[in-house]
Amino acid sequence: MFVATFDIITFLISSIWLIKSLKNIAKGSRYFINALIYVFYVLPLGMDYFIEMADYSYSGFWGFIAPRQDVLTVIFYDLGMLYTQFMILFHRVKKSDTLYQNNVNESNYTPWVVLGMIIPAVAVLLLLRQPGMLYMFQWRELELFPADGSYATIEKFTYLGVSCSVFLLFDLNKKWYHPLRLIALAFLMVNICIQGKRAIMFFAMINVAVLVYLRFNELVAKNKNIFVFIVFGLALLVIAVYSMVFMTVTVKMDRGYNVDDTSVMYTTTRIDFLRDDRVRLAIYSELHKDEVEILDYPLQTYAGDIFGFIPLNYIPSLVGMKIYSYQTYFTYAVIHKKRSGNLDVANNSFMTVSCFAELISNLGLLLGMALMPFICLWFARRIDKYPYPFNAFIICSFILLHLFDVMYIAIYLELTFFLCLIFKNKRKQPYIKKQLNKEVN
Repeated sequence: MFVATFDIITFLISSIWLIKSLKNIAKGSRYFINALIYVFYVLPLGMDYFIEMADYSYSGFWGFIAPRQDVLTVIFYDLGMLYTQFMILFHRVKKSDTLYQNNVNESNYTPWVVLGMIIPAVAVLLLLRQPGMLYMFQWRELELFPADGSYATIEKFTYLGVSCSVFLLFDLNKKWYHPLRLIALAFLMVNICIQGKRAIMFFAMINVAVLVYLRFNELVAKNKNIFVFIVFGLALLVIAVYSMVFMTVTVKMDRGYNVDDTSVMYTTTRIDFLRDDRVRLAIYSELHKDEVEILDYPLQTYAGDIFGFIPLNYIPSLVGMKIYSYQTYFTYAVIHKKRSGNLDVANNSFMTVSCFAELISNLGLLLGMALMPFICLWFARRIDKYPYPFNAFIICSFILLHLFDVMYIAIYLELTFFLCLIFKNKRKQPYIKKQLNKEVN
């Protein structure tokens, strides 16, 4: 009863703050980020008590069961969520002078975005020589093609391809873009097919939501007609949601689950798309090290994440060395509850994780929780500084950190960093010249 009361109070307070975020969402990205935190980590609390409690026992995910019943874990989790949201919404952020503003759009980014959109398809045709991957949904579930060779790297580029496709669909700055939008729509489907799993559909849906948020604010500021834009965005969202649910149900049926067993379908959907259980397990492992062990020592997977960036991720394999990601250690803890023995028994791609859980496991419970809101605020400042589509890449990088392992999305993070760096340097030079001219005059 105490656990339920604490969870419900946290959910209600967070819901009030969510209303504040939605009312102020056009005033800064911190409000949008708070809404994302709510969806990933707080919404499940309400779902537990107002819809249905997730049942992890059917799947053997024993690591998720104990944290739900541990009072101390619940208290730390709920307080951590309230603290994170409070800091995001109410912490004073100093607005320093910037060299670029959000309404500046001088950089010719289109060729780079088009390149990011087509890279996965070109790589599939040239390296894998499997054109069927470009148009067959869920080929990985049906095992139509071998997912070996360079596919693991190509798959990571599909997230970039999806983002670039969606960004071109919503670009409002070029009147001649209509033919390119049709091409972008086609490549959106191609990138989804190449990745071959329903997770990419979820990411595509989030990309659409990000672009609706960014472009809606811009249209309102320019007093432009937003009706067609909203209808187009909502249509894509509906298609994505329908496709994602259909793919989820199909996969579960193929694996032998009874589609009429709504409890199982509900729980597996939560495991796939929400992240509350990951953070609870990370907290529990810190409070009860004698029962659950995720990492062997602090900063263990952060040290390994360095090798996730090109071309360092290929170096360890050349000397027969294995660098495990946080996903591997976490998977072992989820399945076996108490980790021991050879890590190779854990499927390296089984359990997706979250940067919040990884912070706690690498830095400890208190420090990991304390840093989380400041990471969110750092991203918010970057988003507010950069113009479209750079701010969209930054938002999607933030979202990916909550959906996957850092090592898995390293390519996306790296390319986003370099794009923003190039844009920043281009904006600096005109600014410096302008200042010099003022001093001369």
